[in-house]
Amino acid sequence: MIGAKPAEFCRWVFDLLGAEPQDEFSDLFAGSGGVARAWEIFPGVAG
Repeated sequence: MIGAKPAEFCRWVFDLLGAEPQDEFSDLFAGSGGVARAWEIFPGVAG
């Protein structure tokens, strides 16, 4: 899908923002759902 973000890009953004597994995540522009799926596999999130 055009514009879909790969998991590697999402991980880079999470790291850039200093995201922690206990942070709350809201995907305001769900689109393909790729960013939400990347958050689900972010280390420690899927507890």
